[in-house]
Amino acid sequence: ASGSIGTAAVQIAKHLGANVVAVCGAANVDFVRGLGADEIVDYARADFTRRDDRFDVVFDAACVSSFTAARRVLTAAGCYINTGGDATAAVGTAVSAFLARFSSRQRAVPIMLASGSACWDRLASLTREGVLHAHIERAITLEDVADAQRAMATGHGRGKVVVRPSRA
Repeated sequence: ASGSIGTAAVQIAKHLGANVVAVCGAANVDFVRGLGADEIVDYARADFTRRDDRFDVVFDAACVSSFTAARRVLTAAGCYINTGGDATAAVGTAVSAFLARFSSRQRAVPIMLASGSACWDRLASLTREGVLHAHIERAITLEDVADAQRAMATGHGRGKVVVRPSRA
């Protein structure tokens, strides 16, 4: 819940009236709670898929779980949403989505950003309304992109990294 997609998801879910149980590391607990999360699960100490409560939606922004694992904590008509961080995750979620249609009312949805003016207009509107705040972890130059990419691949980033083109 502390990465760029997760921070937006927490804020938008709270705006829509959801009770948000967010998953993040111990170092980000206060940060994510400040975004509006009602409860935090430290992934190093607990597995959210082993909880006793049930969720209408599991939004896997970090792409670290699976529909199979999340089914246990979904309500009978719950929905698992995966951001499709890589091709394997996207295909796995799509296959799970297809198979789930025959075995339950639960759904799995692999999502990819559908960029278009309506989407960007809505995000801009949420930002103007003060609902959505982007967290910029740091600004870097083009020369630092490779190092930033390696750091982001660890899955322990907070918010976004902004690239500032060098001035000639």
